[in-house]
Parts: sequence; C-alpha cells; structure tokens
Amino acid sequence: MRQNKLFNKTRVSLSLWYAGVMGLILSLLGFGVYEAISHAHWVALDRELESVAGTLHDSLELKLKQPKKIAPIVKELLPQSLNKETWQTISDRNNNIYHQISFSLHTQTREDWGYFQVGRSLADFEDYLGRVKLVLLLGLPISLILVAFASWWLAGLAMQPIYRSYQQIEQFTADAAHELRTPLAATQATVESALLVDLDKQEAKDILTAIERENKRLIQLVGDLLWLARMDRKAIPLRRQLCCLNDLVNDLVEELAALAIANQITLTSEFRVKKSINVSGDCNQLYRLVYNLIVNAIQHTPPDGRVTVILERDASFALLQVKDTGIGIASQHQKHIFDRFYRVQSDRSRSTGGSGLGLAIATSIARSHSFKLSVHSQLGQGSTFTLKWRTAESVELP
Repeated sequence: MRQNKLFNKTRVSLSLWYAGVMGLILSLLGFGVYEAISHAHWVALDRELESVAGTLHDSLELKLKQPKKIAPIVKELLPQSLNKETWQTISDRNNNIYHQISFSLHTQTREDWGYFQVGRSLADFEDYLGRVKLVLLLGLPISLILVAFASWWLAGLAMQPIYRSYQQIEQFTADAAHELRTPLAATQATVESALLVDLDKQEAKDILTAIERENKRLIQLVGDLLWLARMDRKAIPLRRQLCCLNDLVNDLVEELAALAIANQITLTSEFRVKKSINVSGDCNQLYRLVYNLIVNAIQHTPPDGRVTVILERDASFALLQVKDTGIGIASQHQKHIFDRFYRVQSDRSRSTGGSGLGLAIATSIARSHSFKLSVHSQLGQGSTFTLKWRTAESVELP
C-alpha cells in the first residue's frame, strides 16, 4: 500500500483501537483466570480443613466427660490425630498467614465444653498465587505487544480493499474529468473562433454541426456514467423475460452494418446451433451488452478486416463470441480492458471514437446476469470476446 497520510492516520487509529480493546479483554480475562484459580484453591483448602476438623470433632467429643477439663485420653489422642507440620496455632510472631476453622465441643451430656480450631499455613498457597500473578503480569504486556503488531497488520489488510476502491475513485474522477473536458474544450474553442470572424451561412452551419457533434458525445458520456452509477447501486431492476439470442444477433448485425461499411469492415454472424437459444434476462440490457462488444470490435479493426458474431452451445454451456481480425490486445492490458475509461493507447487517442465505457458497461451487465465475459487476444491477430453461461439458464426452442 502506498504511503497516504489519510490512510496511515486511519490505520494507526484502527490499530490503537483494536490493541486497546484486545488489551482490555486480555486484562479482564487474566483477572478472571486469577480469581477463578484463587477461588478454586480456597474451596479446596476449606474442604481440607472441614474434613480434618470434622474427623477430630467426632473423635474428641466422645472422650469429653466434664466441661473445660481435658481427660488424659484426649491429651493422648490429640498428638496422634494431628499432623504437627500442618496443624498449627493461628498466631505467629513472624506474621505468617494461616487459614483456620473453629468448632464448638460438647460433652457426652451435651454440655458446652469449649472450642477447638484447625488451621493451615497459607505460605504455599500464597507462593502459588504469586507465581500465577507473575505469569499474568509478564504475559499481559508481551501479549499486548503481539496484539499491537497483529493490529497493525490486520488494519493494513482490512484497508487494502478500501484503498483500492479509493484509488479507483480517484482514477475514475480524473478520467471522467478528462473525458468531459475534451468535448467542452472543443466546443469552447469552436465558439471562440466563431466570435472572432464574420461567418457566412455555410460556415455558421459547419460550426453548429461541430458543436452538435461534441454535445452528442457529451450527452452520451454523461448518460453512460449515470447508467454505470445506477448499476453500481443496483438501482436498475432486471426485467427478466425469454430473449432469443438468434434474433438479437441478427438485429444487431443488420443495425450495425452501416457502421461496419463506413469503416470498411465485413460484419457477419455465424450460428453453430440448430435451434434458437433463448435465455432468461433483461432483453434491453443484453442487447446493449452485445451491441457494445460488436461496436468495440469494429472500432479496433483496421479497414478490410472482419468481425464475426458466433453463437454456439455444448452440453454444459452456451457461448456468444465476437471475433475480430483487429490490432489485438497485449497481455498486460487484457486484465484492465474492462476497467472504466481504460484505453490501450497511451495517448488516449479518440480516433476510434467512444468514451472508454463500452466494455465496462458490458461487463456490468454480464455480472448482473451471472454471465462470464472474458477476452482472448494476441497482438496483430485480433481479439475474441466470449460471453458464457450455463445451459441451465437457457432454453432451446424449435
């Protein structure tokens, strides 16, 4: 992606937002994991103390005879029942932390005898939670660094289609301005020259004819631009009906015969099917699609050349081809040939006529009908534009 201040700023903003949100999520997740581990260990510790205390409670209470007096047998039982390494008093001059549980004791006659407490050191528990906390505290910034790099990469990846669209809009705007400026400049120059001299009737007529020609070209260009804009917004509904492609091709060959003769081109049709091929689609749009393909072929075929419209089908697909013996298209230009305003000639020559939107309109119509439009060409050997669709979308009638 080329450097662009607007897009770089947006990319940085997206990266920061993504990294910030992910950082917050990771922080909350780490806090939740820490609390879950801590809670699980507290529950296990409580159960351990309850189990030990319950066992001692049941064992001691049977031996208690008088309140507040410890029988000798109880003194003998305590050392045997307790683990001196884990069963400790709750006070510690070294400020060690202990967990304890208290139980009331009764004599055999159910008189209150006293209380006993069972506690456990939390040193190992605190050490374990400290290690967990250290891992989380070290892992969070490392994760944030990785997230930051991933955010920058993902933001760039997500913005590539936007940037390409932005470039296309910029190119489209520049091309549209160029195309609109040309007839306007020609009209302006014609008017200015006419104002400088006195014109007779014939000269005035010639100038008005030139202005009319440029005006028609301008109207056509604006109309094509508006049509493409509506197609992009899908504002043009498809009025589907059965269209006979055989009749469509015959009508177009007859209509464009005069243009072909004017350019000294032989325009013919060739049907490689025994029956008529009918396709479901918008007949007006399909007519315009094939019209643009044939006109494009005529415009780029030198005098004494040939343009042939071929209609055929096989078991899986139906094909409509417009084949010419023209100048051909270099391989590096073929992938852009359907772009708007794209011209193979670097000087954007208009000697062949047209505005550079014919093939863009054709591919837009093909896409709306789920047809595939492709080109095969070699320099000096002509070009073949192929419109292809599955036979399930067409019906043969006698």
